[in-house]
Amino acid sequence: MLGWSWLDATPVIMKNIGDGTSDHPYSHTLVAGIARDPCKVTAAMSKKKITKRSKIKCSVKV
Repeated sequence: MLGWSWLDATPVIMKNIGDGTSDHPYSHTLVAGIARDPCKVTAAMSKKKITKRSKIKCSVKV
């Protein structure tokens, strides 16, 4: 997949639309991936900091 080098993980093809739709009159694909992985946490961190660092950012592209 071109243009997805900023993702942390390999993109996953969610849905392949071969005929096209009214918005995209050509064949296209719905792709999802992880934009930001969770950060490392240690036992010394507070619960608030662990919760904040455990969030995952996802991205979806047509």
